[in-house]
Amino acid sequence: MSNESYKKADEVDEKPPVNLGVPEKQPRDLGIHKIVFNGHTEPADSSIDGSLKPSIEAITIVQDDYCQRDKELEARNRSVRRRIITSSVICLIFIGMEFGGGLLSNSLVIAADATQLLTVFSTLMVSMTALELSGRRPGRARPYTISWYRFEVMAALFTVLLTWVLSSIVLYLAFDRIVTGDFVLDVDMMLATSAFGVVANLLMGMSLHNNCQARGQGGCQGALNTNVRAAFLHIVFDFMFSLGVFITALFIDCCPDWHIVDPICTFVFSIFVLFITLALLKDILNLLMNAMPKGIFIDEVLKTLLTTDGVQQVDNMRLWALSLDKIALSAHLTLRPGADHNEVLKTASRNIHANYSFYEMTLHIEAFQDNTPEGHKPQPVDIK
Repeated sequence: MSNESYKKADEVDEKPPVNLGVPEKQPRDLGIHKIVFNGHTEPADSSIDGSLKPSIEAITIVQDDYCQRDKELEARNRSVRRRIITSSVICLIFIGMEFGGGLLSNSLVIAADATQLLTVFSTLMVSMTALELSGRRPGRARPYTISWYRFEVMAALFTVLLTWVLSSIVLYLAFDRIVTGDFVLDVDMMLATSAFGVVANLLMGMSLHNNCQARGQGGCQGALNTNVRAAFLHIVFDFMFSLGVFITALFIDCCPDWHIVDPICTFVFSIFVLFITLALLKDILNLLMNAMPKGIFIDEVLKTLLTTDGVQQVDNMRLWALSLDKIALSAHLTLRPGADHNEVLKTASRNIHANYSFYEMTLHIEAFQDNTPEGHKPQPVDIK
């Protein structure tokens, strides 16, 4: 969406200025937001010595109270961390029980369920690591200027790929058993193990889901970051898997001659898991490609900016997600002649914050003089 320009219908076109030079930052408090002014310079046509003078201000809007936001984020992370640890302990215990039950019962569908639980445990561990790393602030010696937010996305991608690898192995074993039909099952052990699997998934699911419910519907997405969401989805799928295993064991117990149902159900469940993870993979790829965040419509954001008094046009508006719950906005606003840039900035930023919860927002403000030959040059902005 490069070089786009959105204008009000009743406004006359203006020549855009050329921005050169290195910005200088000066913080200033306006209303409820902290404003960072980046003064840009361009060659002065009227000067004899060719010196540079300030011409345009690029104004960055950030949250005014970083300390308060950091405290809230840390409190939320502590709660999520406790939930992840609880779910991980439950998951690890039942992984051992299901692998043991699968070996004793010679049931491939039980082993497949244990493999799925292993994927859930892997997701929880990666989520814990991502939670720790994403809280690190970028430093001067670190190459990651937007912190570690994308590590969460990469960790979720790793989990999806791991699920595909393990499911492919289980699919191969299930196909082999369907072809040969040479296996004997311990149905009683299958019933007991699958029942434990259902209970384990219920406990883990409630542990993660209650953390979301405690903050209400609006805080769900913020509380469950990309990897916690992936873990919760894995638990939901594994609950369905375990329930299917339990029903399969009941059916085989009633009809012993139908033991072939075990590899058939394994095959069907594994295919189902592969298709379900495609939705998560789509979200991950959209994040990596800086696609439009879900639930945000660019036309609505554009309308909010264009309806601000004093705004003539909006150029180069960008919307992208740093992670699933951290959305950034950048836009260039051209003001009408005579508009007060401070008032426009405060009004535009408050309108955006009133309707959206952007984690970062940068508005570049450009002011012009009247429609005279001199008016085609940018008006120096007073930041006193």
